[in-house]
Amino acid sequence: MFVGFKGAGKLGPRGLAALEELLQMRQKIAQQQNKPLFRIILNKSLLELAEKRPSNLNKLRKTEILGPKQIDRYGKNIVAAVTRALQVPAKNLPRYPRKTAPMVPAIVAKRVKELRIWRDRMAQQLKVDPAIICTKALISSIAVQKPATMSSLSKMKELKAWQVKEFGRDIINILNTVG
Repeated sequence: MFVGFKGAGKLGPRGLAALEELLQMRQKIAQQQNKPLFRIILNKSLLELAEKRPSNLNKLRKTEILGPKQIDRYGKNIVAAVTRALQVPAKNLPRYPRKTAPMVPAIVAKRVKELRIWRDRMAQQLKVDPAIICTKALISSIAVQKPATMSSLSKMKELKAWQVKEFGRDIINILNTVG
């Protein structure tokens, strides 16, 4: 469950194990009480509990992460979840899956760089947010596809007609200059 949880990537393996146990505990309680997850314990609080990992009610109170009512209601479950996580053998601890960036050919990276420089300069001149002119994803797509003519540029699904009309010539010039 921790993979889609915001902030989980900064936790170490033991913290991830604690977070996983806490998430499962909260899910079970929410289902039993027929309440949304955030009504049980907030995500931010779960993340802090996974970092601090209080192993008894006294330590849980001292963290001041939860209020007295939450501790009375869920304290024993939290301590039990943390204890389970602390008992997981080191070799069985979860690891956060890191995505490796795809290898980009040097020429494509150079195109991206030049297109971004152009886009940022245009945005400054026009006094608009750079993403209005061209998003990073769009720049990458253009750099990979490298349309050589206005007609091939206008056939790109990602580009809007107004972008081709307003900026097409600049984009083609950059692509033809960089190679």
